[in-house]
Amino acid sequence: PRVPQAELVSIAEAFALPAPVRSIEPLGSGNVNDTYLVRLAAPAGQAVVLQRLNTHVFRQPRQVIQNMLVVSRHVRRRLAEGVPALGGRRWEMPAPLPARRGQTHWVETEAGFWRAIDFIDSAGSIDVVADRRQALELGRGLGTFHALISDLPSSDLADTLEGFHITPVYLMHLRGALAGLSRSISAEEAAWESNTEFEGGNLGHRPRVKGGYFPVPPVDSSFDLRNAMCSAMEQMG
Repeated sequence: PRVPQAELVSIAEAFALPAPVRSIEPLGSGNVNDTYLVRLAAPAGQAVVLQRLNTHVFRQPRQVIQNMLVVSRHVRRRLAEGVPALGGRRWEMPAPLPARRGQTHWVETEAGFWRAIDFIDSAGSIDVVADRRQALELGRGLGTFHALISDLPSSDLADTLEGFHITPVYLMHLRGALAGLSRSISAEEAAWESNTEFEGGNLGHRPRVKGGYFPVPPVDSSFDLRNAMCSAMEQMG
């Protein structure tokens, strides 16, 4: 439901803002949470992001905030230590603002569960990648973020969407999609069988593809059969 402007101001002011609220307006085009840009009276241009979490999706919203705190503190510590890979590029990590009352970083009202986070000035988000430059920048940003949290123990984070972010399942779907876009080879005796990972790796009885200056065809018990099949297909055109 839509939240009246006066109530939005009251919710925003429940956080430890560095200045009074000047205006509040919708921000972005997300379809999960309701997001607002809160512009402050001073200094000029200062702002924070106010967001109502969708508790139908995130049923444990406090865990979401706790994860944000863990990640933001970790990344800020890494940045303070120096990250040569940044090459002098600007990198900032938004963090949740504390509430004025209690020891929390969220506010709960009849209108919902709210958080306020830093607004990164001169930064923006896009819904659709327009060109290769944008794709490169997005890839660089994602890779940098992964590098910054690579030493963060996963045990420090809560699973806020159980059964959703499961990497092996993503890989399974990816392999299935790729298998539908290309030819596959079934060869139980071969290390190069398509879309197959052998337990224990490639054992000695599974010959690898020969390469180098004198590449030769794959060798297994189906070698002659494949040759005959390929010859028949060539004859059929």
